[in-house]
Amino acid sequence: MVPRIFAPAQQEAIAARSGPVLVSAGAGSGKTSVLVERVLTRVLDEGLDLDRLLIVTFTEAAALEMKERIKHAILARIAQGDTSARLRQNLARLPQASISTLHSFCMNVLRRGVLDLPIDPGVSVLEPAAAMILMHQALDDVLMRAYQKDDPDFWAFVDAYGDDRSERSLRNVILAIHQFAKSQPRPMAWLAQVMQRLRQDAACETLRDVHFIDAYQQMLLRRLDESLMHYQRIVSELLRMDGPASYQRHFEERIHLVHHVKQRVQELAWDGTEGQGLSRLPSVKDEDAAKERIAGVRAQAEDRLKEVLQELKTPPAVYFEELRAAVPPLSYAVFLVTAFEEMYQEKKRMRGMVDFSDLEHYAHQALRNETDGPTALAYAFQEQFAEIIVDEYQDTSPIQDAVLTAVARTGEVNVFQVGDVKQSIYRFRMAEPLLFLKKMQLADGAPGKRILLAENFRSRVSVIEAVNGLFGMIMTREFGGLAYREEGQMSASAEYPFDPDALNAPVRLLIIDRAASQGTRDEDEVALDTQDEDGATAHTDVEEEIEASETEREAQEIARQIHALRRAGKKVYRPAASEYTPLSYGDIAILLRAARGQANVITDVLRSHGIPCVSDQGPSFYDGIEIRIAVSLLQVIDNPRQDIPLAAVLRSRIFSFSTTDLAEIRAGKRGCFFDALTEQQKVESPLRSRIQSFFEILNVWRTEVRMMSAGAAVSYLLGVSRWMALCSVMERGAERVARLETLLHQALAFDASHGGDFSDFVTYVVAQHERMDEEGPARALEMQDAVQIMTIHKSKGLEFPVVFVARLGQRFRLTSKTAGIAFHRNHGLGPRFVDQSRRARADTVLARVIQEEERIAALTEELRVLYVAMTRAREQLYLVGTVRDLAVARQSYEDVARAATSDAALSFSDLTRARAMLDWIAPVVVKMQAHRAAPIEWSPLCEPFQEEPEKPQGEFTDARPSTSLRVIEQVARASLTFYEQRAKYVSLPAKVSVTEWKRAWDDEDAVRVAERIPALSTLRQKGQGSKEKRVDSLARGTFVHAVLQQVDLRKPLHTKEVLREEVARLRTAGWLDPLPDDEIPYDELVSFFQSGLGQRLLRHPDCVRREVSFLMAVKEDVVRYREGVDDPVERLLAMPEEHIKDAHVAAGFVMMQGTVDAILIEDEQIAIIDYKTDRGNEDLDTLAARYARQVSAYAIALERAWKRPVSQGWLYFTARSEAVCVWPPQSDRKGYGYEII
Repeated sequence: MVPRIFAPAQQEAIAARSGPVLVSAGAGSGKTSVLVERVLTRVLDEGLDLDRLLIVTFTEAAALEMKERIKHAILARIAQGDTSARLRQNLARLPQASISTLHSFCMNVLRRGVLDLPIDPGVSVLEPAAAMILMHQALDDVLMRAYQKDDPDFWAFVDAYGDDRSERSLRNVILAIHQFAKSQPRPMAWLAQVMQRLRQDAACETLRDVHFIDAYQQMLLRRLDESLMHYQRIVSELLRMDGPASYQRHFEERIHLVHHVKQRVQELAWDGTEGQGLSRLPSVKDEDAAKERIAGVRAQAEDRLKEVLQELKTPPAVYFEELRAAVPPLSYAVFLVTAFEEMYQEKKRMRGMVDFSDLEHYAHQALRNETDGPTALAYAFQEQFAEIIVDEYQDTSPIQDAVLTAVARTGEVNVFQVGDVKQSIYRFRMAEPLLFLKKMQLADGAPGKRILLAENFRSRVSVIEAVNGLFGMIMTREFGGLAYREEGQMSASAEYPFDPDALNAPVRLLIIDRAASQGTRDEDEVALDTQDEDGATAHTDVEEEIEASETEREAQEIARQIHALRRAGKKVYRPAASEYTPLSYGDIAILLRAARGQANVITDVLRSHGIPCVSDQGPSFYDGIEIRIAVSLLQVIDNPRQDIPLAAVLRSRIFSFSTTDLAEIRAGKRGCFFDALTEQQKVESPLRSRIQSFFEILNVWRTEVRMMSAGAAVSYLLGVSRWMALCSVMERGAERVARLETLLHQALAFDASHGGDFSDFVTYVVAQHERMDEEGPARALEMQDAVQIMTIHKSKGLEFPVVFVARLGQRFRLTSKTAGIAFHRNHGLGPRFVDQSRRARADTVLARVIQEEERIAALTEELRVLYVAMTRAREQLYLVGTVRDLAVARQSYEDVARAATSDAALSFSDLTRARAMLDWIAPVVVKMQAHRAAPIEWSPLCEPFQEEPEKPQGEFTDARPSTSLRVIEQVARASLTFYEQRAKYVSLPAKVSVTEWKRAWDDEDAVRVAERIPALSTLRQKGQGSKEKRVDSLARGTFVHAVLQQVDLRKPLHTKEVLREEVARLRTAGWLDPLPDDEIPYDELVSFFQSGLGQRLLRHPDCVRREVSFLMAVKEDVVRYREGVDDPVERLLAMPEEHIKDAHVAAGFVMMQGTVDAILIEDEQIAIIDYKTDRGNEDLDTLAARYARQVSAYAIALERAWKRPVSQGWLYFTARSEAVCVWPPQSDRKGYGYEII
């Protein structure tokens, strides 16, 4: 056996003994081999017994691998003739050695310190889903007591953090605060300290005295520096292009103003009088080109400056008033969190259980006394362990670090920590990369040693140079925590012998231009139907369609590249065999930031191209209608006072209530749906006998189940309800029955492991469903010759010869607060307050500070995720992304690249303004191409894709249905319609939005839904609208709708100055998403408020209702499109009330939902206003006809719901500043005529 030769830095890490030792190990640096060799050296060469080592790994798999390597090394020594007794003793001790995850070590601490802890000696660990059961039970108890106590502070908490639809937001606040606090070593003490500090801040009289003043000051200064940088860019550009002198003077004055404001901020010297307006850009004849050239940068500069001026315009006294208003609700939230923690712990103690968080906290309690000194048990561990080795230290949380520190000797002299802060990507698990960064800084001047492993033994030079070139310009000490060029740059040390067919091309950046082959969509649809049943914001169908479309196009290009590599006969180097072999599909990986909704699209496309592939994502077990109804039935039996499960069970074939029946039961009644059902039972109507039958059956079933275990109850209910039999005759009946049997087996297993309580099983199943929705079902990738599709997180620790990193143009989805609260380890909790004058909620200044800090922290995590993705590649790397308009994007990339002088990193401003990973990558590539041979090759893809010449499985076709019809296909496939009826009726869901209904009738291809569902997969997507947009149309449409929804109609909004101030106020308060100032259509908004419609709203603000939702029952024929059938609006108009009530006997009905932008109630009549932000080139007649059906549905629904006539239905097209009246119907327009004014 030839001993391995280690590089000097690796050898230094193996031999270092005087601790603490911190090893910063870059990607591919052989970290695992170094750790194993260090352990072997300590045990085999230095005579240290295995039980004197504590080795903490991130995963169980890593611990097993470590043990296996040690075992093979010891056996090799024995095979070479070493027969010492100590060697065999260590081999025998290996299975019990302290080589484990931190949680396993914590359990060992608990067993040894159990007598000093309030837990049962035989304690066991709860599975996450089982823990969720107890958490919700504890939360139920806590909230019930709060309701019964009826404390005014509780209702202040509800006002600040609740919503009108459910308790969910309140529960989320309590659980989120609890989870974040539990990442601290002493969570309840931390919360008490947070509240004490908040009260102190609220009692201050000057901003200098608040604890977060430095962070607030830095936030303002960063924005001013960004503004200053942009103004300086403008001046340089004007000088370069010899722009108008008046422009140069204007922006030089702006620079002077920014310096003045910076000085005031640095001195903390403002009193609310600093918010002066900004002067306009001078008018210069025939200088449109110069104005257009600087427009984008100018907007960014103005935005940042205005944000600061808006902050300075607010007197500090107002901030303190807001903080004081925020204290009582947040204080009560913390009180509830404390009560919840006590209740949750009690429930676990009664069962002799702990959760994973308890393992950490009880271990810390056993190791640290009340004065934070070591306990006797801690001293025992310090004596036992001669060395503590911590792997993946960058992913440690504060409580985990506190546990490890407690068992370390004084000064951590026996601690060896290894990790890579550039690969810290687990903030959602409360990992704190700052722990690693702080120790890196301490190691520079403190005792101990810091060792940098910079050699990469994995990747080719081409990959290393690309990673170094990119991250050298985007990872800085300010943005990312370290200067990559000084502390993170890799050197290529992998050996790849020459072969003419080897993979040795530069890294390729493949940018797909969406605007080149398709137009933009109806941006107005973004504002409709964007809430789920519980009021939570959801992604709109349009957004999901666009994402699916972009994913599909990227998958098509990836498929083409894979075929090109295979046709070229490329070979992959196999280090273990020291030879090249042909590239196989299994050598290729496609990495995604998030796999849900994308992995399956890519899988379908690749398979349609004859490329075998496997993904770790698949359809959830709980997605099938048979499981959804079964789970709803279990929920109703457990607690019938749950609206959604109850409605689902009634609507199902078990009881066959129609949607019209449900609407009649719900109409005009308060309380939950169960109360409405009880009340309807007293009303003489055709439904009365059916409701009475339901209650009789429900009572019998609930009585029977009360005495049963979970397994027996599930078996009984599936049989007595006939649900399993009903599913057996549906399409794919055998498959549905098999899934129901799986649910039954889960219940039987629950009986054996959790005691069989039916109510607990219901909570367990619901928790499992919610967890799968959040995380996605994990599936082990099959070991076969197939392309691997996985998330970047799941790829960590793996490597592949060829890697495609896809969806790099997808926007970041950064979350900095939960239900109105922002979290920060140093600043605590950032609360909101209730503005009593507007009866609206707004963020406090502390919340804004924390949100900004957390936004930057979340962005730096995205940066590290990109690093992990790119360093998975051994030989060939592709970076794939889509932009909405490449010409516009390219100009932006060039502006950013030009601002970074020579090889300097991109500015902090440009780095933090990024909306997607592509916004970091592309400017750097542009800059590298301009200055030297670039290690990343840009390949813009602007043309629509053509068929691939190589066709292993026949002609290539689109693997996904047309995205404009994908919603309709989902609708059709989600039906409860029976198998034997599907030839007569098209399957439809229980609920459909007006937007979906409009699309189905607008799209001529929708007739295919009624004829043959599989044909959908061959339909092509149709592009609409203009492609020449400087900003995402969806973002603009959302922004305009948000402004019109939130503006204060009591103000004179018909003047531009007032409107600008109102928009600035809403942006500062957090009501509006970010949008460059020059992209905000102020003129369009002012025109609306100057129009007749806008003036009506301003004259009668108290008569205006905005974002009005409705739900109504309509016949299936109205929703379904069929060729040659009369107009759907005529059907709606012709539908008598009595026919609706009896219709369930003759035909099925569907619930139609929608949201009206605004209504104006005048003289007991309703006027509808629906805003449209389309920017296409279609004539007004065409646009009006397109949306007339939508407004007609709104009018009919509102007349029935509000019991008032709808006198007018208006479409207002903001881009055209034109209003069109499309209601009431005109006879000359086929039932939905219109009038243009």
